[in-house]
Amino acid sequence: MIFAMEGKPIPRNPSIIGEHKIFTSAYNAYLDGAHKAVYQIYKSGRWKIQYPLEMLILAEAMAEAQDPTFLALNRSLQMFWPDSAQAALARYHWRKGENIQAFQALTRAIAGFQKNPWNHEVVMKNSLELAKEMAKHDPGGVGIQIFNLLLEPLSVQILLEYQNVTLLEIAESIGPEFGVQALHRLEPH
Repeated sequence: MIFAMEGKPIPRNPSIIGEHKIFTSAYNAYLDGAHKAVYQIYKSGRWKIQYPLEMLILAEAMAEAQDPTFLALNRSLQMFWPDSAQAALARYHWRKGENIQAFQALTRAIAGFQKNPWNHEVVMKNSLELAKEMAKHDPGGVGIQIFNLLLEPLSVQILLEYQNVTLLEIAESIGPEFGVQALHRLEPH
């Protein structure tokens, strides 16, 4: 579990067996962004969700797959990681084409990430990726709103560079004046 807490892949080890082996496969797939693989592991019936981290991993995979049982799982996740639950909800609505609800949930997730450092780093990175995707889809409207939302740093400094790159990539699709604003965050260097 130490690897999972640090956001690092769990090394392959022949002595890991049973449920631990299944979790290791799901977790490493999650870190690789392989939501479909995580979802398939769950659907195989071999993985019994017991802990909040497992809920989190599965929630993002179920959201990506638009699984109708996602909402029930996400309500349970909300008790442990409300901001991460909002991020998963944003992904779920976005994949279903419910763009307004997706933007609202993403806004709540990012606002939470800006205040609460106790979210999983991978969820925050995935949310920044989703923010880029949403911004490119609607550069003049949602793109500008997401850009402005991301001007405030997240609560964990480890993602500051990733957030700055995200701002630059969003600025590329919404206009040069936003690029200048994003570059200002990198000063005085």
